[in-house]
Amino acid sequence: MSSTAVKSPKYFLHSPLKRRLDVIRTPTLQTLYSSSSPEAGGLKKKRIVNPLRPVLKGITGFSLTALRQTLRTLTGLSLSKFVGRLLKPMVRVWPLSVRAFLQPFLVLYYWPLLFVRALVMKKGYPLSSEKVLKAVENLVVEEEYVPISIDYDLSVDVMKLPSADEFEKRVEGIGVEKEKREEEDEVKVEETAKAEEEKAPLAEVKEEKEVAEKVEEVVVAEEKAPATTLFKPDIQQLTGKWKLYVTPEFKTEYGAYLKSLSQPQIVINVALGLVGFTTEETQHVVDSGALQVIGRNPRGDWDRVLELTGEDSDGVDVETADSEIVKAQSWWSDDNVHNSWLRNTKKYGGGDFSSKRYIDSEGFYICESTFHPSKQGRSKANIKWKFEKVV
Repeated sequence: MSSTAVKSPKYFLHSPLKRRLDVIRTPTLQTLYSSSSPEAGGLKKKRIVNPLRPVLKGITGFSLTALRQTLRTLTGLSLSKFVGRLLKPMVRVWPLSVRAFLQPFLVLYYWPLLFVRALVMKKGYPLSSEKVLKAVENLVVEEEYVPISIDYDLSVDVMKLPSADEFEKRVEGIGVEKEKREEEDEVKVEETAKAEEEKAPLAEVKEEKEVAEKVEEVVVAEEKAPATTLFKPDIQQLTGKWKLYVTPEFKTEYGAYLKSLSQPQIVINVALGLVGFTTEETQHVVDSGALQVIGRNPRGDWDRVLELTGEDSDGVDVETADSEIVKAQSWWSDDNVHNSWLRNTKKYGGGDFSSKRYIDSEGFYICESTFHPSKQGRSKANIKWKFEKVV
């Protein structure tokens, strides 16, 4: 019988006994003691004690408790009610104080029943933990059984101890199984190492292919690059700190610009009240031709670098004031005007932003911005930002 067929213990009568049986129920001992041979005998039941009433009940199938319940159900008679009716006329003649004194002694009519029950159940009782442990010890020592579990009816699931030869075979079988598992683990490790060795050349070939593709991309990009060098001004006219120059005419123009971007009127009113706090800081890098622009207003800061890419390039990634990543193209005109495009924005219905930055004849920093909607039928939105230099 396999170890999985051993029934779980339902109830342990004493904690020392539970600890002893828990030791016996370890998986290794179950494997050693389990056997299907006639010598071992398999799983059996043994009783620790054999009181008379359970023995008679097991032989005849007769139960006094069941008989009493059946007669009471069929006849409606109750021994307690009968005794109560019998004693009631006898006790009624006594005063209340005397009846209160005698009341506890009325249970004496149970004494004969308890006496008979003690005689019938005497064998094996009273049951103590010492008797249970002694009975289990006799099973192990005298009858050579191994207790597995104890049921609530004091029956024990036991197994016959295997012979010395069978026990030795079991121990050897455990060792063989362990060696077999170790060999299987070694084979798996070798197969994994072999697979890794086979993958290594493929990884090298893939890496070489990727390097060749990158080199080819660089060569193609160089071939597509314009033959002429992009124009870069050698003076930093646009470098400085600037404050927005606000006039009533500008606010009117700014409101119309926001309305063209489909902004609600409440947003337009708030923007017109805060636009006077707008500032910009610009830094022209002569060597690279890049222009850094940092815009500040109550909404927050917008810092972007417009790298010199050329008008026909694919552009570079730049984050907009609305935290959207778009492609940016920028270049310088011969008249020191900086041009830039922010392509394919999703805001305001989708479209492109173009800007021209320069210094006018009065020394103001000008930024002409235009929104080019991608949807046909919509008109462009234009605004001219005018900044004065902060000393």
